[in-house]
Formats: sequence, structure tokens, C-alpha cells
Amino acid sequence: MKNQLNSSCGIGLCFLAVLLVFAAPASAALLNLNCGEDSSGQETMNSETWNNLSGFSVVGSLQYSDGSPATGITATQTVIDSGGNNSGDGGGAGYITGLDSMSTSLIWANANDTQNTCVLTVSGLTVGSLWDVDVYGGKNSNSSPYDFAVQGGTPVSMTRLQVYNTHAGVPFTNVVADSSGEIVITVGPGADGSATKLLQGASLTYVSGPIIGPGGEPDPDWNGNAMQLWLRADDGAETSAGVAAGDGETVQYWRDKSNNTYDATQSNSSRRPEFVASAHNCQPALEFDGGDDFLDLGDVLDQEDNSFTIFTVFSSPFRSVSENERLLAKASGNDKYETCIFREGHSSIDEGTYIFYGDGSNAGYAGGVGGDYSELLNGAAHISTSIVDFSDTIYQYLDGGTPATADISHITGSQSNGSPLRIGASSSGGYTLQGQIAEILMYRGALSDSDRLAVEQYLASKYNVPEPSTFVLTLVGLIGLLGWTRKRRAA
Repeated sequence: MKNQLNSSCGIGLCFLAVLLVFAAPASAALLNLNCGEDSSGQETMNSETWNNLSGFSVVGSLQYSDGSPATGITATQTVIDSGGNNSGDGGGAGYITGLDSMSTSLIWANANDTQNTCVLTVSGLTVGSLWDVDVYGGKNSNSSPYDFAVQGGTPVSMTRLQVYNTHAGVPFTNVVADSSGEIVITVGPGADGSATKLLQGASLTYVSGPIIGPGGEPDPDWNGNAMQLWLRADDGAETSAGVAAGDGETVQYWRDKSNNTYDATQSNSSRRPEFVASAHNCQPALEFDGGDDFLDLGDVLDQEDNSFTIFTVFSSPFRSVSENERLLAKASGNDKYETCIFREGHSSIDEGTYIFYGDGSNAGYAGGVGGDYSELLNGAAHISTSIVDFSDTIYQYLDGGTPATADISHITGSQSNGSPLRIGASSSGGYTLQGQIAEILMYRGALSDSDRLAVEQYLASKYNVPEPSTFVLTLVGLIGLLGWTRKRRAA
């Protein structure tokens, strides 16, 4: 008989998600911005205007490349540190219908004799939306290098002349609109001396909306279908094909709700997990007996040389500890990725949640997180977040707390094997889980902190996950933490 975990339908302490909705992009999702130049791309004189906008820190408007207005979206320019020899030299933020080699623009006209930084803030974007940003350089014979950056990320150092002569933008991909719905572009500081024509405009190309969609759930279409797998017990658990599982019935199919249809199945009726209709916060889960239960997806979702992120909502009952159990695994020797619970008694490895990863030649792991098993094996729902930033770092979080990390710069090969991806067991069917799994999400790419927090917030609120100190901060101001705090790795 399966060991039923304690469940509660009490409301308890749920997390409050703050959803800030700003202007959505038009059908032609390319924003073009001109600041203070005429349509031929030449610098205006101090007394001239562009689209009737001029002067220091003037707020202007933008439009999409098809000419439709970008309603509610504005751009503001400033200069940090003194602002040049004449604050009126700046030219206002204006708009153009096309941005190319013959039609560029200027953010700041005369930041003179100081090591200034030019700042352009685009406001009114949807919080968490993704944009590709191209920054266009200003004309100047000065060969001093300047730092071009977006959202405080890693700067690209180029001379203004280099950027201008190429007539091509400095690219920044998958930039996240921050908690205020803003994208901030900076240029500088540079060397002392005349610094005219620091920057000549920008274009913002809409990639996708936020990772959590308007309905408060993850968006399968986000970032070009970056979601690789989505298994959720409240939608898609079937006792037979097309028949939703009821409380106490075994689950033969767990349907993938991403756009990929990677359904998990179990043909052997004696090895199927059991559907629990009300496991955590009145939400269902699949219960694995720790003996021989597991679900099989087949030989899918090898990650090769890509970064990826896995979220798993799981629980484990009060009990004495054993060696280790798998939440999700695709492994053949050291060619693998596995998320798991390791327990006391396993040599040389602490208890806690783990991510194991390798390319066949080399392997590494991050963990354990949640080392006090009175807090982990307590029947409550927990969120395991595992991030592999290819050939860089792996991260293992538990309930959004401080992660365990490990350097994987030595793992440079492709993760690819012929083993099946399995839920609740290893690829060979061993190391089975005694406990419940309510939801699994897998994404292509190492998610930024803002996107990771957004998904964890969705899961924590849904399953009433107990909060460590970092989740308390998230409750107070999750949106304030949103930002580009770790480089996103594209697949």
C-alpha cells in the first residue's frame, strides 16, 4: 500500500504575485528610436529640434517599424556627471519610422571634457518581456573606447568611430524589461576630451512576453518555445488514454503541456504512480511508492552542448533516510543529467537535493541543499530548481533559497545518450522515489534570476511551499528583484 502524505486544503501562507502590465507591442514588433538628429542622420544644431522635441531630459515617443504608434512607451535621455558644456545640446528623444545606415540618431550631442555616461531609458514595456536591442554608435574621429551596455549587463567596449563606420548596431539579445517595465541603455564612461555624438539611436525588437503569461501560468510560447517539457498533475494525468485519473487511480499517461508532446507513460500497470487528488494546497500530485514506480518519456531531451533549467515540485514523507532517490533522470554513466535527493549514509556526499551532470568524459554536481532532513522529509511540498549553464556553472536551489554551485568549465562535450528520460527513477529503473511529484518544467537555456524567480513564485503560490528567508524577500518585493543578474545562455 502506498504511504499517503499529509495533505491540507487550508489557504495557509500563500505568496502574492504582483503582475505589472504595461503596453504590449503592436503586430510589427520593432521599436525604433531617434534622439535629436534630422532624418538624414546628421547632427542638428543646438537650436534645432526633431519632431518638435529638444532639450535636456526631454521625454519623447516611439513607434513601430510599420508606422503604428507605440502607445504608452516613452524614452528619456540623461547624462551622468555634469552633462557637457550646454545642457541644451542634448536634443530630445524623438522617433523615426526606420533605423538603418542612412537614418541614425543621436542620444547626446555634446558631453564635453568629462568622463560622462550617456543614459537612455525606454519605459512602458511589459514587465519581464524579452527584447533584442541594437545600439547604434555616433560619428566622431576620436578613437577613445566607450562601454556600450544594456540593463547593467556585461559591456561591449568599442570606439564611437568603429560603431559609426560599420552602420550596424551593437547587439544585445534577450534583454528583460525590468520591474518598472524599463530597458536602460548606457554608453560610457570614456576618455577625457570632447565626446560629441556618443550614440546614434537604438532599435528594440520584441522577442516574447514574460515567462509567466497573462493568466498567471507559464507561457509555453515564451522565448521561441524555450519550454521543453511541462508535466502538471492538475492537467494531463490519465488512467488510460483520454481518461482523466481520479483519486487513488494509477496513472498510465502524464501528458506534456509544452508545445512538444513529450508525454510520460508506463505500460506496466504494477509500476504506475497513483493519482492523489488533494496533495498540497488542494492541488493534486502523482505518488511514487519507492519500490518500482516510474514514468518513461523515452530517448528524448538530450541537452547536447546547451544550457537548461529544470523545476520540480516534490514531497517526501516522514521516514528514516535511505541512500538516494531520483526525481528525474537521463543518464548513461557520466553522460547524464539527474535531479535527485541524496540521503545520509551515502559516502562522501552530504544529504540534500542535487543536480548531477556530465558529458561522458567528465561529470560534476551541485548540492546538497536542504541538508536538515527534518525540514526536507516532512511531507510538505518543495521546489527543486536545477540550472546548468553550459561549460560554466551549475546551480541547485531548494525553495528559492541560496543555491549550491559548482564550476563545470571542464565539461565541454555534448550531453547525449540513448537512455530513456524517466520520472521517479534512474534511467535503468533503480533509485526509485518514495514521495510525490506535482509538477515539472524544463526550459532551454540557463534562466536569468528574474525568470527563475517568476517561475518559482508561480509554483510556491500554487503549492503553498514553505519559504526560506530569500522567499520572504521575494514576497515583500519579488518584482523589485527582477533584472538581468546572470547572463542568459541560448540553446
